Amino acid sequence: MDKTILFSCPNCHARHSTEAWTYKTRKELGLDDIDIEDIVHMNHIERLLKSENEFFCPSCHESTLAKVIYDFENTTIHEIKEKLTNILIHLQQTEEEINLKGLQDEDNSGIQVSFEDGKWHVNTSSLNDNWDSFSTIDEASEYLLKCKVSLFL
Repeated sequence: MDKTILFSCPNCHARHSTEAWTYKTRKELGLDDIDIEDIVHMNHIERLLKSENEFFCPSCHESTLAKVIYDFENTTIHEIKEKLTNILIHLQQTEEEINLKGLQDEDNSGIQVSFEDGKWHVNTSSLNDNWDSFSTIDEASEYLLKCKVSLFL
């Protein structure tokens, strides 16, 4: 099974697959002469790290160098995921419930996380019966990253 690779935007922190990130081609910039070399996919990250290609986030439409996107994903997001994993391990051992804060200032930015019956349960809304369940730490932490949980402690 092919696992989708996600990269986070350094500007808005939204996570997107490599296929979703777009590179502005000459055609998109309004130039008539477009070559096949102008169509660049973020899938070939090793080659892009050596280039000056800027990719556009599907969420905020800000352009960022491929290297900056890659570094953000592999440092900042890695640190956040590591903190999340430690929190989830703690929950597994104590079987208690914690509240995390989302990045949004909305009323529903509180995120409840608990561990029961061998699963992590996450509630991202104010509804008490709206829980999502995950059987692995990786699934739970990926979901929490998508919720834009604030772990910049």
